[in-house]
Amino acid sequence: MALVPCGGGEHDQIARDSLARSFTGARHLATVTPEPSLPYGANMDFHLYELTG
Repeated sequence: MALVPCGGGEHDQIARDSLARSFTGARHLATVTPEPSLPYGANMDFHLYELTG
């Protein structure tokens, strides 16, 4: 399994595109969004994936 942090807002798309090949065939299990504690755009979402061989 892999836990991938993704920043808020426009940065989510950048992270998804750059990791697309690495996660081909992976299954998204969950998204965890902690309560915001930093200024807008500096907080993170975490995505849990099951990686298959």
